Amino acid sequence: MSHDERDSLLSRTAEMLAGHIDAAFADVDAVRRRVIEIATEASEQRRSLDRTMLAGIRPLLLDLLAHEGTLFESLGVAVSGDCLGDTSRWLEWWRRDGRNKAQFISHALNPDSVGFYDYQSREWFRLPVTTRRPCAVGPYVDAGGIEVCTVTLAIPIDLPSGSISVAGGDLSIAAVEALLLGTLGTRAHKVVLLGANGRVITSNTARHVTGSRLRTGEAQAVPDRIVVIPSADPHRLPWQLLAMPG
Repeated sequence: MSHDERDSLLSRTAEMLAGHIDAAFADVDAVRRRVIEIATEASEQRRSLDRTMLAGIRPLLLDLLAHEGTLFESLGVAVSGDCLGDTSRWLEWWRRDGRNKAQFISHALNPDSVGFYDYQSREWFRLPVTTRRPCAVGPYVDAGGIEVCTVTLAIPIDLPSGSISVAGGDLSIAAVEALLLGTLGTRAHKVVLLGANGRVITSNTARHVTGSRLRTGEAQAVPDRIVVIPSADPHRLPWQLLAMPG
């Protein structure tokens, strides 16, 4: 394969990935819009938003997770401390169970409990809240959450009350890998998908595993070619596709 053919393949692969991840962001945004609808109804009725009302997003979450070809491992809403009237911490978060169904994830949200999941201090929550922008965080191991390596797509939710919460979805690395390998269709070139944090999301070579940094021995690996993933919003998805030497 010539360099021109390789570069064309990388560009096509990058465009494919951008389309799928942008579509995944659109699903997360649908969750954001639904939460705002529920919160607006509560405000109009002069009621405080609570966990029972927030559970109104469950049909949407289940529908999105049931879609054939979804890239999501899990999907949901994480609330800020002043969002709900009945608790300061809550995750309305659901995960696919491998049988095209989804189950609610019960997290340890009591600060005094063993295994407390302090999601409000995690980057995937803090970053969209502080920047007021969508973002893709990771790859990272979600210890205390879904307990696997993932990338979280997160969008801030500006509620009528003035508080900010987060709609998010955890990508299945295996699903992203399948997209990459299926589109490349070759291992003639070592190709790496790199996340915003400088870690490998996935690749077509065992040398560069998910979560690792681009190092070969003690030397920094220098890509032969870098292609930016052309997202509709580059700020939220600063990913790169790299052709590695060797």
